[in-house]
Amino acid sequence: MVVGDTCVSEEGMATIVGRDKRYQVCGSAHGFFDAGELIRQHKPDILLIEPFLEDRDGIRWIKDLTTEYPHTRILIVSRQSERVYAERALQAGAAGYWMKNGSEEELLRAVETGCRENLCQSTDSLSCSGKICAP
Repeated sequence: MVVGDTCVSEEGMATIVGRDKRYQVCGSAHGFFDAGELIRQHKPDILLIEPFLEDRDGIRWIKDLTTEYPHTRILIVSRQSERVYAERALQAGAAGYWMKNGSEEELLRAVETGCRENLCQSTDSLSCSGKICAP
């Protein structure tokens, strides 16, 4: 699932990830409310989210998502400075952090890594069918 801060951002990420046959993008949303509905409906393996939106505390949202959906990996995709936000996001339960100024290949590598392992909590591997909800 892709939750972006702009329609162009979310559609771009969904398109990039959707071109890779290993993954199925099951939706996309713009904002927390729409994203919550899709997450409940699809229960994706991995979420690509821009959590630093104006309508909710992104760090709190990451914590809530990891509690409610413990088997869903969260990959933060953001233009916010890694120095400031990445550590907070990872401590909140995100599996990884990808800067939006990275390449398509880096995004796909981050998704693949996020599917294989929880980067910030353990090396235990959870199964990943490749179902990605992209709001």
